[in-house]
Amino acid sequence: MSYLVGVIFGLAAMLFFGTSNFLVKGAMKRTDAVTFGTVRTFGTAILLLIYALTSRSLAFPSPKTWLLIIIFGVLGAIAYYTFSKAMKEGDVGIVVPIVNANTVITIILAAFLLGEVLDIQSYIYIALIIIGIIFISIKHTGKASKKSILLALTTFVIWGVIFLMYRLISEDIGPIMTGFYTESMIFLAFLPFFKYKKSLAINIHGWKIIISIIVLVASAIVAFNMGMYYSLVSIVSPIASAAGLVAVILGMIVYKERLRPLQYAGIVLITINIILLSLR
Repeated sequence: MSYLVGVIFGLAAMLFFGTSNFLVKGAMKRTDAVTFGTVRTFGTAILLLIYALTSRSLAFPSPKTWLLIIIFGVLGAIAYYTFSKAMKEGDVGIVVPIVNANTVITIILAAFLLGEVLDIQSYIYIALIIIGIIFISIKHTGKASKKSILLALTTFVIWGVIFLMYRLISEDIGPIMTGFYTESMIFLAFLPFFKYKKSLAINIHGWKIIISIIVLVASAIVAFNMGMYYSLVSIVSPIASAAGLVAVILGMIVYKERLRPLQYAGIVLITINIILLSLR
């Protein structure tokens, strides 16, 4: 039963993360990256705090953890900004798979900083993911496409770094409170650049999209961590990592995005090898 429940929560996290990533493009048509980042992180932090209160998961960081949270907040704000801009400038089917490959950075840093030793097979998976990123990034001639790829690659690197930090923080205060504190710190990093009057210019449809993203992201974090509680990391993590497929499929259906054969091959390489890497 625990295996089945873990799979169900993993699938829920995949669906929530993938759908929220897809909706970012719609949100960015109606607001700017700073406004979106400020409102989204604030809303997600509030929902996570409510969950922590109702589940009695409250915890307070140590001074060392506070330092990590502050650094996480600054880097996270930059990453959310570059991701939002990339989604505005480029195709969902190009940006999301590149960003979702951030696992590569996390694993490499873990090997060097935490002493985690990787086997030959893991390095092969990492190499194939990098090849997939190259496949999905080439043959773009438009200025917007090149810009979106650069922004996506920036997000890819930063998220790879902060996900390693997420692990360190969660060891002190647990996964739910880690989500609350890090989202709150990202919100505070955005706040000095937030223009209140400009946020009021978002139309009703825009607010519906942003609120949907807030609920989806908070739900994804809860679903992922519940899955980790009821099952194994090697079961839940690979399923949730396939969130890019959801965003790509929705992008093709809703936005009629069309990719070249080599780019499809890149998506397949990235997705399959992230899953295999998580199962190592």
